[in-house]
Amino acid sequence: MYEGSSSNRPIISGQPFTMTVEKSIRNTSAVMASEQYSALDAAMSEIAAVRSEMNALVASPAGTGGDVGTELRDIRIGYDGTEYETAGDAVRGQIEDIYNFFITSSEISEVLTG
Repeated sequence: MYEGSSSNRPIISGQPFTMTVEKSIRNTSAVMASEQYSALDAAMSEIAAVRSEMNALVASPAGTGGDVGTELRDIRIGYDGTEYETAGDAVRGQIEDIYNFFITSSEISEVLTG
């Protein structure tokens, strides 16, 4: 028997051990949930800040009347109508076409001039 108990279950602070452990688990769970909500709130605030920054970057510069989003979509279409996955692919692909054109032209020139 434990601390004035008539059973073989331990008594802690006037309550059965299992109740004390259960309360401790609930308190710990509440603290953990509170910490998780705080972390979620912080993450949501960070997402909102990043979204705001992205919107500012994509917004057209004051007084230009342009739309950066439209410009980015437009740049993905090459001189020959080829639609590229990204603006970077479009630029690299067209530069490669120019490079290959000049290499081919240079080779033809060498053959012709011997």
